[in-house]
Amino acid sequence: MASTVTSTEHFVRHTLRPEAVARESFLYNVKLPDQGLAGLVYTWVDAQSVAGCAAWIYGGNPDGSAIFEIADGIPVPADQGFDAWTVGPLSASMQPSNVGTAVSFAGDRIDVEIEFHPMHERYLYSEAPSGCPSYFADDRMEQSGRVSGRLRIDDRSIPFEALGHHDHSWGTRDWGAVQHYKWLESQAEDTAVHVFDLQAYGERHLAGYVYRDGVRSEVQSADWEVTYDERWVQQTVELRVVDETGHKTTVTGQTFSDIAFPVDPNATLVEAMVRGEVGGRPGTAYLDFLWPPDYIAHITAK
Repeated sequence: MASTVTSTEHFVRHTLRPEAVARESFLYNVKLPDQGLAGLVYTWVDAQSVAGCAAWIYGGNPDGSAIFEIADGIPVPADQGFDAWTVGPLSASMQPSNVGTAVSFAGDRIDVEIEFHPMHERYLYSEAPSGCPSYFADDRMEQSGRVSGRLRIDDRSIPFEALGHHDHSWGTRDWGAVQHYKWLESQAEDTAVHVFDLQAYGERHLAGYVYRDGVRSEVQSADWEVTYDERWVQQTVELRVVDETGHKTTVTGQTFSDIAFPVDPNATLVEAMVRGEVGGRPGTAYLDFLWPPDYIAHITAK
């Protein structure tokens, strides 16, 4: 069952090993499926204290495509913590435990203000039966929640109170070691499902949780049915999850906006925002699938 994660050590900036693939990052998102929109704010820093940030609005352009803005290669003070984090156009004040966190991004076309309030205690990948894969992170946290704030896209201003999600990871991130993964976070008003299903070194690694009726339970199995378009972008999903209590939860949905993010020469993240159902109730989902670029090129050339 759920553990309590309140120690401040999980909310501060960590000391990274002096490795080229060492990094720390965190993310906040907001999903507005009724408007065909979703916003995401992301920041990272490496062992040399060189940082970056990005924001994207799914469905932000008139044709429904995503707007993406990024700032990278920005040196930051080694003692600058995440409680008062500033990188280029991004500012964040990450707070421990169940205190709300504020994050903002003021870009050229995108202006995002998010205040995040969690639904449950944070979930650590180290809580999974197989732990956190050492090539992916020393550890990683996931947390579903509620968000309020405002999106501004060009001259358009959209206040919101909605569902959102937060993650935070630190340590080694060897993208080239990962053959493929499916990462999903999904929410209805009082239910949340997170699944991380990774293939690397010829093995499958599964982590995640189901939160319902005020209790968070470890995922024990996850079965996927996914359809893709000619770009190899996920279009529909049906995910059947069984948690440690034996309860079965199904997540279904259809993509309303997507973006491909070439995060590394060895990895492309294909991300999609989805509207559908979570546990039989109206909900939203964020799908992040990793594929090697050569694999995408091979599949789409057929």
